[in-house]
Amino acid sequence: MRGQCPNLDIINPDSWFGDVKRGIAVNKVFKPQEETQLSSYSFAPINGGFVAKERLERFRAEAFTEIALRSVGIMLTVGPVFFLVAILTMIGVLPEAPVLIASAMCSVVGLLIYTYGSRGFRRQMSLDTHKGQVSVTKINLNGNTRIDYRIDKKDIQSIYVQRPGSDVDSARLCLRVKGRNWPVILISGGLHEVRLLHRVFCDTIAPKQKAKRQGGTRKDTTSRGAVA
Repeated sequence: MRGQCPNLDIINPDSWFGDVKRGIAVNKVFKPQEETQLSSYSFAPINGGFVAKERLERFRAEAFTEIALRSVGIMLTVGPVFFLVAILTMIGVLPEAPVLIASAMCSVVGLLIYTYGSRGFRRQMSLDTHKGQVSVTKINLNGNTRIDYRIDKKDIQSIYVQRPGSDVDSARLCLRVKGRNWPVILISGGLHEVRLLHRVFCDTIAPKQKAKRQGGTRKDTTSRGAVA
């Protein structure tokens, strides 16, 4: 079931992504039982974790590129087949070996182009504490995934938010993994929306620290009330 968009009062209209204002509590943005649509990504809770998926509207150029590559791949793959069928129908015999080899090579190139074009361009990440895994996939226009990378919880070294800079136009939620020199990018989007997902990730994967932090907050509030 598709969820409603979050309250527009907590959206920053001056941001490039219109992302959530800093300091807004997580439970005021993400709905506990249904999908929530933010400007950068959608968020859906699952049993033992959540799924976050980048919004398609942010990747119009990539979507157009995928359509173009897939169209070229289909034409290069199917064209030689129709050509051979037409020759066989009109003449009654197959063409010479060089023509058959060229047609086969053209079809192979078409398949490679189609595969590359449909590999996916927007990220989807999921956290499942029951399996102890983080999954990162790339989604194409059809919603299918071709690149699937799974990370065990025990291999996670740290998770952090990479701020947008001169070479990156959006914030990124990154994961440092044991045995990899480069971080794994989980999701991208507006800075404060990515920070919210970072908080949810940490609270989900380490609930004891969340309870300890909330306990400390309640204790501080009680102390301030006693002093007052």
